[in-house]
Amino acid sequence: MSVGAEPAGVGRVKGPPGDGPRLSVPAAWKRRVVEALTGASLWTRVVAVVLALIVAAPLILAAGSNPIEAYSAMVEGAFGSDQAIADVLNRADTFILLGLGIAISIRSGFFNVGAEGQLWLGALGASVVALYWSGPEPLVLIAALLVGFVFGALWSGLVALLKLSLGVDELISSLMLNYVAILLIGYLTFGPMKAYRAGQTERIEAELPLIFGDRLHAGILLSLVAVIVIWLLVARTRLGYEMRTLGSNPDAARYAGISAPSVIGRVSLLSGGLCGLAGANAILGAQHVLLSDFSPGWGYTAIAVALLGGLTAFGVLLAAVLFGALEIGATNMQFTAGVPASLSSLIEGLILVFFLLAIPLSLSGPRRWLRRRLRPRRAEG
Repeated sequence: MSVGAEPAGVGRVKGPPGDGPRLSVPAAWKRRVVEALTGASLWTRVVAVVLALIVAAPLILAAGSNPIEAYSAMVEGAFGSDQAIADVLNRADTFILLGLGIAISIRSGFFNVGAEGQLWLGALGASVVALYWSGPEPLVLIAALLVGFVFGALWSGLVALLKLSLGVDELISSLMLNYVAILLIGYLTFGPMKAYRAGQTERIEAELPLIFGDRLHAGILLSLVAVIVIWLLVARTRLGYEMRTLGSNPDAARYAGISAPSVIGRVSLLSGGLCGLAGANAILGAQHVLLSDFSPGWGYTAIAVALLGGLTAFGVLLAAVLFGALEIGATNMQFTAGVPASLSSLIEGLILVFFLLAIPLSLSGPRRWLRRRLRPRRAEG
């Protein structure tokens, strides 16, 4: 196999004779990351969460509170009432859609970290439709969701275009485009789309219907459908096979004749579309107004959700609920125990750090090592 000059993050690998044009495959370190994340055990994730809570305990003590009481208040704030559970699920649905978009992208070896920008563009697309089209509300909602998906897909497609045509690494371009998206919406909400108050649009009247009580909206159903669709896509379709093969075993992808540019292009559109759909869902389901500070960094938090979820659909679902509970429960912890709500962000960061550190020490690894050590002795016995 001959390897030519390669831009950052992309290898140009020749396939077997007669396989057509040369294919772009993920760099070696990206393939190792995908393999480590998908191969990490459940215990690695559980241990990471427990260690994060233990390490955060001294900070709670420094704030003059009892860690047990503070964590109890957090759990009560997240699951102690129907309203609290509804708030957790309303936050989790955004993380689910964002996490799914990031997961399928990284799973394919296309490291899209532009979920934040795609989230903002999706919110913008949904807001434009909902504010300026006065059709029947069901049609407005459907159109707003679709346009949000398209806006996010196009923003992510730009990242793929830069990568495939100019060799620009997607980590850099997607991160930079986040700031472009945020500044664009800042300009619009202080300028052409400004309402009576600078920094926001008029209130959006089209709203996702409530499905339980007066808080939980249909966005959670949308995200659950997305989980099932993405699981089926990755596990049961040709595109899913190509994604998994390209991300984890590019040599097999090369010999199977898989077109890496084609896979990357399609995955980038789907990934960005899911992130844009998350923005539309947040606007139509909970916020009902586009603000200049629309997102506090949900797109970046969703990267941790995708990684902790092992880049799988159902793993992302569980991780999203966990992070939603941490953020919603932290508010009650602040009022009850006097611990700043920002502690939840610290715990989220610690969970990710411990998870990434623990991957090489996954409990399945020592078991394999022990079996290899005992096998010769059993044979001798």
